[in-house]
Amino acid sequence: MRYFKTFCLRGLIAMGFGPIILVFIYLGLNQANIVHSIPIPTLNLAIISSLLIGFIEGGIGVVYQIERLSLGKATLIQSLVIYVSLLFFYFINAWIPRNWSGFSIFSIIYWIAYGIIWLIIYQSVLRHVRKVNSKL
Repeated sequence: MRYFKTFCLRGLIAMGFGPIILVFIYLGLNQANIVHSIPIPTLNLAIISSLLIGFIEGGIGVVYQIERLSLGKATLIQSLVIYVSLLFFYFINAWIPRNWSGFSIFSIIYWIAYGIIWLIIYQSVLRHVRKVNSKL
């Protein structure tokens, strides 16, 4: 229950970033001359989806606080939850094509970006730990 409360708190804090991401998605679609006006039901679905994406992605970091999970398992859980939630919401909103090509391109970009970001964070934390250990 303690992890659920932390998940919800982090998720609520991060929810504000969802609509910001949505703005950039629709800005890109407008710049590419794909979308010029958006029906209200489509816009509402997009707003709710972006809020839920922010909530899920903001809260899932709680897996790193579960002591019985190794770093590898926590990372796997986090990456899969984010991947599946993004894929789900991107498909229902038609932000990516609903075919194998869209799925493949999205998947490749996601896993490469996730890996790069994870490595950058991992190296940063590793440097910090080494710095603290050298002072001890």
